[in-house]
Formats: sequence, C-alpha cells, structure tokens
Amino acid sequence: MIKAASLNESLLELLSEPGPTGVLALADDLLLFCIDHQVSLMLSMKDCTIVDALHQRKETIPVTLSKSVLRTLLARFATLCTPAETMTPYGGTGRIELPDQSATVQVSIKNTADHQWLELHPAPIV
Repeated sequence: MIKAASLNESLLELLSEPGPTGVLALADDLLLFCIDHQVSLMLSMKDCTIVDALHQRKETIPVTLSKSVLRTLLARFATLCTPAETMTPYGGTGRIELPDQSATVQVSIKNTADHQWLELHPAPIV
C-alpha cells in the first residue's frame, strides 16, 4: 500500500511537470495514475481531490493549472471518450477503455466559460 503522502507527491509531480510531450501525455499519465493506484481524481485549476475508496481516504491538495492547460486536458478527454454522443467539448460523461491495462476509466467533464473540471473514476478490475 502506498502512503497518502507519497501518492499526493506523485500526483503533484505529474501535474507540475507535464513532460516532453506536454498535455497529451499528461492525460495518459492521469489515466494510468487512476488505474495503477485505484483512486478517483477530481481536478480543477486550483485543487485536486484524490479519493481512495478501498482505504476510505479522501484528500484535497492544492494545484496550480493554467486555464489553457486544463481546457486542453478536458478537450483531450472529451475526444478519447466513448460513447461519443454523451460527451461534447463542453461537458458530459463517458468512458475510456485501456486495452493494454485491461481497464476502463469513467470520465466526467465540464468545460464552459464559468466552470472547468474533470473527474476520473477507475472501473473495478475484474
């Protein structure tokens, strides 16, 4: 089991250093983070809430994301989601299947002038 502090540090590192391929890689990294640690994430420009249902932990950590980075992330997740008819660039719900990981992540986004947020929830591994 990973301690909450190291989980938070890992997430903060992901969000602060998107890497050489930028926001597209960050989207992939966030999906893998949720699957690898079996946690849900709720992300906005100012904070990120990590929910570990298995260990009954919920923690909100401050983050600093620019509006352009967050909106690009939201657009990326909207593009990856299925079914396409339930997701638009402005919001909705869907799922992203990761065949290499044998996993699915449920996605909800809101991407309007007033609100920008993302929720990722890994589906239980069977």
